[in-house]
Amino acid sequence: MVLLNSDDPQGICYVETKNLDGETNMKHKMANKKILEIIKEGEDLKNFVADISCQAPNEFLYKFEGKLNFNPPNSEFDSTGKSLNKDSVPLDANQILLRGSSLRNTEYVYGVVVYTGHESKIMKNSPDSRYKTSKIEQLTNRFIVYTFIFQVVICLFASIYSTIWAKTYRDSTEQYLAWSLDTGVIANNVVVNFLVTFASWLLIFC
Repeated sequence: MVLLNSDDPQGICYVETKNLDGETNMKHKMANKKILEIIKEGEDLKNFVADISCQAPNEFLYKFEGKLNFNPPNSEFDSTGKSLNKDSVPLDANQILLRGSSLRNTEYVYGVVVYTGHESKIMKNSPDSRYKTSKIEQLTNRFIVYTFIFQVVICLFASIYSTIWAKTYRDSTEQYLAWSLDTGVIANNVVVNFLVTFASWLLIFC
């Protein structure tokens, strides 16, 4: 929020920023002198016409650059309603009250909000936390993947060998060593035979 005035005659207010940077000492902020001459009390805000141009939202707590453009008292306007003697004052971090800071030894302040929600500096300094894993957990996950790959390779080898053996010796093999459905789909189709055998070995090894 841009500070316009406070209960102090010089437009000074004090803030505590321990929620932002951990510092417990109070910092003072001061409104621009030109604005102090225009906004002396709350009623003056009704006739105060201004706009602010400033930098895009960022995470830097103590950096701010902007400009407050306003119409001075008794301004003259053209036929389109545009001020003919518009004035402006520079803005810096000394006029900014950050979200998360606390007002101290100051009854009230007048200001205008420039950053809200996720655009505020405290939110810009709160990125999504990354998921952290220990080295033991990473090593365990790696071994699990290696073990599964090794088991799949064994199942593939056993299934291929079993399918070749069944295709070669099916007619001359005792029934208890061969498929019980000799004339069925499993016995006659090599692909189905391989898939069923692979699923059986996968259940055995895994």
